[in-house]
Amino acid sequence: MLKLRRLLPVVLPLAIGVALTAPLASAAEPKSCGVAKVLSNDKIGSRAIAKGSYRLAAVGVSCEVVAGQYGLFDQFIAQDQRTTLPKPWKLAATTGKLKFSAKAGSFFTATKVTTKSLARPAQGPQNLPCTNFKVASDQTIDKRLFLKGTYQVNAFGISCAKVVGKYGLFDQFLTQDDARALPKPWTSLVAIGQPKFVAKKGVGFRVQRISG
Repeated sequence: MLKLRRLLPVVLPLAIGVALTAPLASAAEPKSCGVAKVLSNDKIGSRAIAKGSYRLAAVGVSCEVVAGQYGLFDQFIAQDQRTTLPKPWKLAATTGKLKFSAKAGSFFTATKVTTKSLARPAQGPQNLPCTNFKVASDQTIDKRLFLKGTYQVNAFGISCAKVVGKYGLFDQFLTQDDARALPKPWTSLVAIGQPKFVAKKGVGFRVQRISG
């Protein structure tokens, strides 16, 4: 789970600029950006932010800009005594949900969730995403095309360290000869619309392209 810490406000302008130049996502369906943990009661502007876990989702701004250490949510929490968000960001809040808007079609939300709701069974991977992985050029794995871009990776029954990064499994599968089958015992399939790689029951990882 992402753990937020208090940061110096000097880092704000860089991420704000990146956010506004990020590729636009479909406004119809916000992208899930994982869960961030606020370690203590805090404020954003004049609004109280209760400590706990917040599920992040974004439209028109990439998850890389929104989530994680030095991401926008982290920076907004860490801006100390400022009473307003840096322009052009605005905050609207309802019970348990925060919405940060920059311009029409560009926003992200932070919805407070309980430990119980995080553990509730649902479709797709239940663990938090690994570090995002960038595919530098179009590649083929097991006769399936993977377009260049940034991919969110979820691992299950195997550590993220073995899946992502240089020489991780995903990198190995991308760089092997296109004509080669996956090394045993690995197989691939499409699960809930996204590629999934499985070694055995309960062991594997899933990848989803989140930006070009």
